Amino acid sequence: MSDQGYDDEFTGRRSGTTGSVPRADVDTRAEVARALGKEVYPADREALVLRAVDNHASEDVVTLLGSLPPGETFENVQDVAQALGLAVEGPRR
Repeated sequence: MSDQGYDDEFTGRRSGTTGSVPRADVDTRAEVARALGKEVYPADREALVLRAVDNHASEDVVTLLGSLPPGETFENVQDVAQALGLAVEGPRR
């Protein structure tokens, strides 16, 4: 098998990914989830930003949440991640 930049020639997974989701997206989603907790949902952009600030989230996370579309209600961190343009895992099989 030729070397195509894959770490695992049997699964074809590239380094820095978890399945088909890039590691950076997984890490960002985890940081957002830690900053928000589960009790905040459902919530709009303003409520999410306030919760992140109250939870002493990093400036990067607060800025990222501030970029969410106004007027939209998010039911969970998956909704937030999708609105931020992060890759998310589909349902497990």
